[in-house]
Amino acid sequence: MRLQTTTYEIKNRKVSSPVRIAFVSDLHNSLFGKSQSELKNAIDGAKPDIVVFGGDLADKTQDDLPENSYILVKYLVKRYPCFYTIGNHENARGDSARIK
Repeated sequence: MRLQTTTYEIKNRKVSSPVRIAFVSDLHNSLFGKSQSELKNAIDGAKPDIVVFGGDLADKTQDDLPENSYILVKYLVKRYPCFYTIGNHENARGDSARIK
């Protein structure tokens, strides 16, 4: 798996000042550099106002906890307001009740 970053600019007259959102999804417990350093650097470099996790931090084919993904989550929740929605892999693993 490779790290991919994409930047979008969306304009809306109802939003009076810029909001930077880092959207992170489909990690599937992958590791990007030592202790997720590549992801941490990419997100910190974007200077987000909030971080949104779009699910699939876990992988349904793995029985163990998604420790690699949790490394990133633990780091980000100390720095940014974070929001999370479960993905189909968490749902298939039965993680949805535990995550809430």
